[in-house]
Amino acid sequence: MNKRTITPIFIAVEASYLLLGALLAVSSLAILVVYFYVDNSWLKCLLIALVMMSCYYFCLRDALFMLKNSWKTLEINALGELSLTNNKAEIFKPNLRSHTFIHPYLTILQFKSENLTVFKCQKPFFKAGLPPLILLNTKNNQQYRKLRVWLRWGKHAETALNTGFAEA
Repeated sequence: MNKRTITPIFIAVEASYLLLGALLAVSSLAILVVYFYVDNSWLKCLLIALVMMSCYYFCLRDALFMLKNSWKTLEINALGELSLTNNKAEIFKPNLRSHTFIHPYLTILQFKSENLTVFKCQKPFFKAGLPPLILLNTKNNQQYRKLRVWLRWGKHAETALNTGFAEA
């Protein structure tokens, strides 16, 4: 069996102000819905605070990439192996889920949660996965095109077909 090599793909993840605006717009609409349709004032304040905190967290993590667990770089080496680096300089080599979203302007990479448990239990009831990587294609068109081709035709697609899209 011959192995094919590909040209390496390297993408330095950058902040997306379009995604930031979309997250802020959706959270503003959620706050308006809570404000107008919830009668209990304590519940209203609690829900608005919850929406604001979650919006703040996801804006920092997914749109601005400022948190420690936010992604910094994405690299696919010549053998077709994906590796991700976060802001803490930790390197991950995750497996992709079969429902990764691929579009010319938006790519959302979702990863399988393998052996990542939050609590040390006999049977873990909550598995913590790696945060998804949301990429909006704005500048480096050639690298994003290579990434989309690799996502559709790469080595991971062959293994997903052999396993019948079984997920963890």
